[in-house]
Amino acid sequence: MRATARNASTSSPASRGAAASARSLFAGPALRIAKAASHLFAIAIVAWLLSGAVVAAGKVPAAAAGQLPAWATAKPESRLLILSLDAGVGDDNGGLNYNGQYEGSHRIVVPLGWTVIVRMRNADSRVAHSTLVTREYRQNEMPDRLGPEDAVFPGASTPVPFTGTAAGGYAEFTFVANRAGRYFLACGVHTHLQSGMWLPLDIVDGVKAPQWLTS
Repeated sequence: MRATARNASTSSPASRGAAASARSLFAGPALRIAKAASHLFAIAIVAWLLSGAVVAAGKVPAAAAGQLPAWATAKPESRLLILSLDAGVGDDNGGLNYNGQYEGSHRIVVPLGWTVIVRMRNADSRVAHSTLVTREYRQNEMPDRLGPEDAVFPGASTPVPFTGTAAGGYAEFTFVANRAGRYFLACGVHTHLQSGMWLPLDIVDGVKAPQWLTS
């Protein structure tokens, strides 16, 4: 009985060779698959960490870069863009902002030929504000104040922009974006433009819808 047990448990050289060949046959592909899976896992971890860094930095993901903010309403069937600006919201830039935006961190892109309605509410309880569409300025070119004559489109200004609309007040204007170029939506009250109360406004031929883009 003992001899029979030894014979049953001991494999021949031929069978051991066959088993080794089988292991060798499958070991190579399995190893390659394991390495590929490891690389994919590492890539996924890096992508996840980078996405967290982008969100933490406050940057807009590429997929959402062109989406309009809540205060901008596009009506493509009418070729109309409505901008509802709250001037002097909170303490961002010392209150010199539109909807918390200032100094051109983002650009409003308007298709050539569209009509734009700008509705401005002065949310600042301390000082007056205004809005008008002006040419683009470098910092060292910015005037102390802006008047109706500085509007680059007919009627593209709230009343008496260098005086502004009082706290809690409301004003609006409408213009046709019929000339391509780079412009500012700016406050004309004394030194407000110089202090960063402006938003870039691009009028672009060839775009189909308004956009909100990182400058």
